[in-house]
Amino acid sequence: MFRHAMIEDMKKYSLIKKSMPYVIGRVVSLESKIENRQGEEYDMLSEELSNWRKIRADSEEFIRDMDYCLSQLSHREEQSLRRFFIDRSRFYVEDLELEWNVERTTVYNVKNRALDKMTFMWYGYRKDDGYRNIRRTKRKENQSRKK
Repeated sequence: MFRHAMIEDMKKYSLIKKSMPYVIGRVVSLESKIENRQGEEYDMLSEELSNWRKIRADSEEFIRDMDYCLSQLSHREEQSLRRFFIDRSRFYVEDLELEWNVERTTVYNVKNRALDKMTFMWYGYRKDDGYRNIRRTKRKENQSRKK
């Protein structure tokens, strides 16, 4: 269950990362539009700007967290996850075989090991440890520091 969710989150990471220039452009555009507005038009633009700023902040946090977790893996593990789930090319397995000079089973073993490590870092899940979301714990720590 968690491995599948991790794969979906890595795909989501790829999409969010690609969409960030649009999100940033939208925030900048709304900031410039809102300067000389008044009344109801100002209220609508202000609400839309607030929503886009939240999307930007959430996306930046998601990217930062994913980048941190990926950086904790070995080079091969990170490379395998990026090729399998994030920046997938047509011949991703064959490319890794040639780059690493290994058999296909080794590529899949590295990928599976990396996926297990990444899942544990991202969701904090291990069968003997139960469920504990590291990202949620991190947010709680940040909120307590703000108080």
